[in-house]
Amino acid sequence: LAQGTTIRIGEGCLIAQFCTIVAANHDLSRRSRMIDAPCSTEKTGVTIGDDVWIGAGAIILPGVAIASGAVIAAGSVVTHAVGPFEIWAGNPARQISSRPE
Repeated sequence: LAQGTTIRIGEGCLIAQFCTIVAANHDLSRRSRMIDAPCSTEKTGVTIGDDVWIGAGAIILPGVAIASGAVIAAGSVVTHAVGPFEIWAGNPARQISSRPE
């Protein structure tokens, strides 16, 4: 779901099956019914750098940037920026290691 914003994926990325990349979410205010709510402008877009590996079933949420060389473990839910060559896992995902040189 990009809904008026962008999803950018760099070169040489591996994205496994059943991944979800969400670049926008509905606004949660009570001014309108949920079905009529516009997209939130708080966190939008997703940027994935070059040479990133995203494991099966991972979920990338709005506003996230994943730097080049990062690895996202299968089933992870990424809610924050991921640095270069970092390895993240979990729900919510957190850094568990870095790729060796």
